[in-house]
Amino acid sequence: MKGVSPVGNRQIEYDLKTLRAAVNWAVAAELIERNPLEKLSLPQAGTDPHRPVLGQQQYESLLQVAPTIGWRFELALLLAHETGRRINSIRNLRWEDIDPKQRRVRWRAAHDKKKRASVTPLTPVAVATLKRVRADQKVISGWVFPSPLGLTQPTSRGSFTKWFRRALEAVGMGDLRGVGYHSLRRKFATEYRGIPLKDLMNLGGWKDSRTLIDCYELPDLEALEEGLRCRIHSLESTPPADDSDTASL
Repeated sequence: MKGVSPVGNRQIEYDLKTLRAAVNWAVAAELIERNPLEKLSLPQAGTDPHRPVLGQQQYESLLQVAPTIGWRFELALLLAHETGRRINSIRNLRWEDIDPKQRRVRWRAAHDKKKRASVTPLTPVAVATLKRVRADQKVISGWVFPSPLGLTQPTSRGSFTKWFRRALEAVGMGDLRGVGYHSLRRKFATEYRGIPLKDLMNLGGWKDSRTLIDCYELPDLEALEEGLRCRIHSLESTPPADDSDTASL
């Protein structure tokens, strides 16, 4: 079907695990005798899953066209880049969660994938943009991203996905596969990899350090090159072994 992307093995695996857990519950509740999915082989996502990350120039290109799509997308794009948070947490923010004086934002557990509440600092650019949007919209409280259909609900996730795709097409990146808000989350994790791991986990809302390291922090060629330079410098500064000492062994 035109415009519909195929479902990957990872998503199929997640869905089958959920279904199997539900059937196990039915067995425990004695609604059925056995779980027919117990020995079902699950599809594997592969050893090299596709995890694209946006570069700085690509992000800046998207940011330039964002105002033409709308202030909601422009703000969401910037917050995804500046906070590293998931788009679902971002789109459910309320103005009551923003503290511009302390430069902090509260992330509510109800909208966090891991159901954890937290408070994190905001960058100066994020604070300035939030202040501008709040003044432009003339609001004091309520949803930061109210639905265009009414103020009682936040903007739907589908709308944000559609806007991101429009932005990609506008800058000539419409053929990139799998690029979305999570690409900015990977960019955030990779760029902040130099800070203590626990601090990075708290900033971006990661609960599992292994997931952060394996799925979000991507190889950094500059960091690898620096590591090689340090090793070469260490070897060059090591004094050569004394031949007389070697001969005596």
